Amino acid sequence: WKTVADAYDRISQNFAQHRRFPWAFIVEWFDTLVKIGSRERLLVAGCGDGRHVVAALEEGRFETVCALDASQGMLDAAKRRLGPELAARV
Repeated sequence: WKTVADAYDRISQNFAQHRRFPWAFIVEWFDTLVKIGSRERLLVAGCGDGRHVVAALEEGRFETVCALDASQGMLDAAKRRLGPELAARV
């Protein structure tokens, strides 16, 4: 592979099968941000297959999430994971 993005593009089709759940400490951090009143927007740089983006949007934690990734394959995987309802808020 020439770039990291190329590597992630290659594994993006199967990535979500092995990484189904968000890391607990990330969800706890989201909840901490919500408690201090920071709920409007969240930037997720390197969003991968979107599992943490879903966690950020669930239960109304954040109103809008900006999700970025260098890999188009991972962005496509994130869109699939989010589905149309959550994707409308990203």
